[in-house]
Amino acid sequence: MPALIRKLWKWLLVLIGVLLAVGAAWIIWNRPRNTDMASYVPAESIAYIEANDLAQVADGLSHTEAWRALAEPLGAPRQLISHPRLVSFARWTGIGTAESVLLARSQFAVCFAQPQATESGVTLTIKPLAALVIETHTSQTRMRSTIEKYVDQLAHESYGSEVVVIRKQVNGADLQEWSTADNSRRLILSIVDTIAIVGNDESFVMSCLDVHARKHKSLAEDNQFQLARQNLVDARSAVFAYVPKEGVKAVVQAWALSRAEASADAASVAQLIANTFGNLIDGFAWATRYDEAGAEDHCRVFLSHGVAQQLSSAAPESLNSIEVSFIPADAASVSIYNLRDAKSFWSQLNAVVSSHSDVVGAIASRPLLQGLLAPYGIRDADRFFAAVGPRVQITRLEQNAPAVLITEAFDQEALKKIAADRVGVNAKVEQVGQAQMFVSSSDNWAAAFLGKYFLTGPADEVRRCVEAKAGGESIGRLAGFDRARSAVDMSLPIFSLSFADDRGSAISLVELFSKQERSAFSTNAAAIRDSAASLKYSASVITIKNDSVEWTARSSFGLVGSLLTTFAPEKTR
Repeated sequence: MPALIRKLWKWLLVLIGVLLAVGAAWIIWNRPRNTDMASYVPAESIAYIEANDLAQVADGLSHTEAWRALAEPLGAPRQLISHPRLVSFARWTGIGTAESVLLARSQFAVCFAQPQATESGVTLTIKPLAALVIETHTSQTRMRSTIEKYVDQLAHESYGSEVVVIRKQVNGADLQEWSTADNSRRLILSIVDTIAIVGNDESFVMSCLDVHARKHKSLAEDNQFQLARQNLVDARSAVFAYVPKEGVKAVVQAWALSRAEASADAASVAQLIANTFGNLIDGFAWATRYDEAGAEDHCRVFLSHGVAQQLSSAAPESLNSIEVSFIPADAASVSIYNLRDAKSFWSQLNAVVSSHSDVVGAIASRPLLQGLLAPYGIRDADRFFAAVGPRVQITRLEQNAPAVLITEAFDQEALKKIAADRVGVNAKVEQVGQAQMFVSSSDNWAAAFLGKYFLTGPADEVRRCVEAKAGGESIGRLAGFDRARSAVDMSLPIFSLSFADDRGSAISLVELFSKQERSAFSTNAAAIRDSAASLKYSASVITIKNDSVEWTARSSFGLVGSLLTTFAPEKTR
């Protein structure tokens, strides 16, 4: 009898061992292996964004300093992924609800095609064409109904209750379409193998399907794309984006339109800016990673051949230190430009832009460049750069408000004449401490001289900058600013250094995930302000290296956070 028991135990252990081995083999076989999402995207896409692990993005956001400080007072969860171990289990095994499995296993990519422009009278409508590609690593039978449910929900939230839904076949592909009654706006879904494609244009969705069927060249076959991703992406990268040469002008034009005032010629001016400055850039790439301090964004702009060489003699030296005594403690942002020789830089910038433009662009570039300083009251940029030192500082006291320009005055007499062009010969003269201010009698614009410094901007803002200098109440005394400044390596040849109060954007992002029915500010404003007060300012650095311009930024949530707060549906309370 004991021998029989030992034999049974032996066979039981063998059986358990076999089952464990089979289970381990099944888990290893079943776990998703990352696919190159660019291999699903048309080669002619003008922009591309990929996130291979949304759970990693969510986990990165909720482990930052800003999230830990703000989540509780704003009523948001301490972690966006409430059960990270279950998500990891679902990723490895595919076991769990359809939603949890899709979150855990899916890779995402968004691609954009050349936008469609339609003109009606004096109105120009530009429609971006985009597609979301999801590699679910999950069978259709399991994920189709969930994907269709969320696309249907998005269509009804975007288009209202009057949504027309149809199913059809195009060139052998099964499509489902949600559209408005007048068919002016549409969402198209196609599911093939383990991939779901959602777009706002049927032809672009079909292009993605052709890429999957290997009938069309993919972005993954672009050598510059692969090199850009290889140089920027590592294991910690949560998001990667790329814009090729063909997409640069469209991106520049969209940026120009977003900042243009409503006018009949805004579109023409934006296109002119895109054609003029777009020729200087061969493409750019961006990656974001997270750590406990926050987000780090790294963007590399690839310059056209010869641009960096033409600007090399004006390349900046080490920044070493910065002057912040003029910046009031409550300023929204400050940007410092380190030009080495301002006059030489300005001359070479004009030459570079002109030499990389066609005849029309070369003619137009001159007034466009002159107009860069118009918001700061400078009407003659040539005379200005010949009269100032190597540091030019732009201080914005409130978001989306006119800024104050501050620089060293190498030629005060020349700058007084430049100021007189803006404030007028009948300007009122004020003495603010040791500063002499010239204030326009027509629109309250001012220019001021204090020691070796020259300031120009709205009179109230200039006065606040002068008073900050006199009273020692500058941004430099704030712990959040000092922490951001101390993290910057001032020995680098920095072209531009910017700091911004990041608290408002951080609060907006965390509040998107608040579980409270009413705005947390209505009941918990003091606690929110106290928690936000400890956050450090965002800092960004621009350097020029070889044939590229590199932009690195540290902030609470980075560009991913900005995209979420910009495009997330507004909460109704």
